[in-house]
Amino acid sequence: MGRPEQSTAVHVAKGASYIFLQNIATNIMMVVSFAILARLITPVEMGVMAVLLIVIGASRIVACLGMPSSVTRFVAESLSSMFIQHMSTHILL
Repeated sequence: MGRPEQSTAVHVAKGASYIFLQNIATNIMMVVSFAILARLITPVEMGVMAVLLIVIGASRIVACLGMPSSVTRFVAESLSSMFIQHMSTHILL
């Protein structure tokens, strides 16, 4: 016996909660590693590392600005073209 089909909303909510938990775990690990490194390196090296982390974070934000809309558009176009090809194949047969 298979389990009943989940609605799309439940599926999306579960995926979003997994991503949320992943982000929390990542941030906790970064704080812990930052605290450990703070004990191992000099204050000057810590400042350099902080500046580099800021630059990396800012570049990630800039890189991800258009990503969600681009992915949505790409997936929608791909699915629609596959659907049209599939339907045209069945019509010709």
